[in-house]
Amino acid sequence: FEQIVAEGAPAEDTGKLLVHYLRPALGDQSLAESKAAPSALKELIALVISDAITSNAIGEVISELLEKGGTASEIVEARGLTAVRSDEALAPHVEAVIEENPEEVVRFRNGEKKLIGFFTGQVMRRAGKGADAQAVQKLLKERLS
Repeated sequence: FEQIVAEGAPAEDTGKLLVHYLRPALGDQSLAESKAAPSALKELIALVISDAITSNAIGEVISELLEKGGTASEIVEARGLTAVRSDEALAPHVEAVIEENPEEVVRFRNGEKKLIGFFTGQVMRRAGKGADAQAVQKLLKERLS
C-alpha cells in the first residue's frame, strides 16, 4: 500500500484495488513474491480512475502483472481491454444478441424487465471485457424498447 501511494496513487483508490482485486488474486502468494511492481499497480489505478478500462478488466490485468510483470498499459493494449463505450462499437454485438434471442425479446417487451441482465451478459461475452456494462445496458434498453 505504502509503496503504491508513494508512487503517486490516491490512497483510497489504492486501498480499494488491494482489498477487492489484488488480495484475492494473490491467494497464498505474497506480493513480494510476485512480479508486480508498485509502479505498474499505480498505473493500473490511474487507468481505472480515468475510465480507460472497466472494472471487468481489472482482475485480468492484475493476474498478468502478478504472474509476468510488465506495465498495466502494455497488458491492456495486448489483450484488447481498453474500455468500449461507444454505441458504434457496441451496436453490432447488441443487434446480434437481440437477433439470436427472439423469445427473450418478446418476454422483455411483455414486461420481464429483469431479462436486461441476461441480455447484458450475452453482449458482454461477445464484446469482451473492455465493454462497459452501463453503456451496454443503455443501448440494449434503447434497442429493446
